[in-house]
Amino acid sequence: MRTDLLLPLLGSLLIPIHAASQCTVDAGGDVTLYLGYPPMECATLTASATGQGSLSYLWSNGETTQSITVCDQSSTTYTVTITDTAGCTATDSVMVTVIDVSCEPNGKVLVCHIPPGNPANAHTICIGAPAVAAHLAHGCTLGPCTSSPPPPDCEVDLGPDFTLCPGDTATLDAGAGFVSYEWSDGSTEQTLVVTAAGTYSVTATDSAGCEADDEVEVNDDTDPPLDLGPDTTLCSGDTLLLDAGAGFADYLWSDSSIGQTLLIDTIGVYWVTVIDSFGCIASDTIVVDDCDSFMFGGPRFGVNVYPNPTSQTLSVEYLMATPSYVTVEVMSVTGSRAVVLYEGYSDIRGAIVNANIGHLPPGVYVARLKAATGYEYHEKFLLMRE
Repeated sequence: MRTDLLLPLLGSLLIPIHAASQCTVDAGGDVTLYLGYPPMECATLTASATGQGSLSYLWSNGETTQSITVCDQSSTTYTVTITDTAGCTATDSVMVTVIDVSCEPNGKVLVCHIPPGNPANAHTICIGAPAVAAHLAHGCTLGPCTSSPPPPDCEVDLGPDFTLCPGDTATLDAGAGFVSYEWSDGSTEQTLVVTAAGTYSVTATDSAGCEADDEVEVNDDTDPPLDLGPDTTLCSGDTLLLDAGAGFADYLWSDSSIGQTLLIDTIGVYWVTVIDSFGCIASDTIVVDDCDSFMFGGPRFGVNVYPNPTSQTLSVEYLMATPSYVTVEVMSVTGSRAVVLYEGYSDIRGAIVNANIGHLPPGVYVARLKAATGYEYHEKFLLMRE
């Protein structure tokens, strides 16, 4: 047989019907979750893929959607595999790192506070969760500030003097690598949590017997305090100018305006958050009621709460001019509803609603009565932990 004629013939028959299928998948960049700060305790992972026809997804946790939501308590690596209609498969992984930023007292969050324009003065603080977003918007970061090990020549650096914001705490860190520490208050740990102004010092000793010391001055915030004044009333057709006071770096009102003052013409609960020259954040709330409202014992209408302050039970007493459908509720100082105490028709002029609110976080709240007749009354109270 003549192979010189057969081989060209066979080669002409080996024409590829289609190219091999190719597919890709990208699970996205690595993600960090922060335990103790609910807005960032969960994240959505989304896979971006290419391939022939429709694509199927299989994550390492068994889910089969293109995107999954994860709320892990510890760091986890997730793998996603995609398959196209031609049978091509591709795999990629993403790392979810979990950092615990919770701190005592309960409900507060660790933040590395970086004063504007002075990053060298960064220090760890423990703040309430509502204040975290404002800190992050001004360049602070979640979690404690990272500390560097001591230099080879046995030195301790507690950082520059700084100002402590009202209600905050700061963590002084002498640095790792020493075998013993002695602080000015007699404690012997690597770090010291401070809650008040003062001069703090530490002496650290390394394994070679080298001693190093440093001190830092912690100052109180000396900017003027925020005060919107006492709760007040407003009559129909009148206006009222709320003033947060001069000297603050930033202002944010409950209607999202950012000026020093807010002109209002309706009753309601109004709040303002400010940031002062030291980077400290403060908030205040004022309740503006109808001028026909009253303190109980007077002749008109309104709402009264007791005991105030309270730690568990709350009684809300209200009085109306006429029977009406009413809602009695507890509101946070930012205007969100915390709990409804009563909702229904009230066919008597006066009534008392009793409730247990010990499950709510401690803080300032507003008891609000809304009537279908258009009347609305408020009373501010303080919820404390026993």
